[in-house]
Amino acid sequence: MGTNYERELRAVLAGELNGVRAITRSCNEVERARAMQVIQRPFLVVRAPGSGSEGTGDLLVLRGDMCFPIEVKSSKSDKIYLSGRTLDQYNALNSTGERCGLLPLYAFRLKGVRGDSWRIFRV
Repeated sequence: MGTNYERELRAVLAGELNGVRAITRSCNEVERARAMQVIQRPFLVVRAPGSGSEGTGDLLVLRGDMCFPIEVKSSKSDKIYLSGRTLDQYNALNSTGERCGLLPLYAFRLKGVRGDSWRIFRV
């Protein structure tokens, strides 16, 4: 997974106007308005150094009493396949979430899709 999509998601969750505008160019008005709400109440987003480490995810997202480790994936396919290293990352992230009382998330970026191209899943 390239860091470009991590940076894209980080800019959106941090409520950066240019980041939100960039991902909503091809969205309809309802999707755009929904995405713009994050500007009013942004998250603090920290990219994990050496992302790909077992159980840490790529991003740590914080706001108020919420904290989410997020693993970022992208594909042209609309399916996520968990096997090998990907399955190990998933299991480690799930284990970390249970151990630390966090809700780990997967952020899945669909490549080449018009409109909202991000899908967020609970691990």
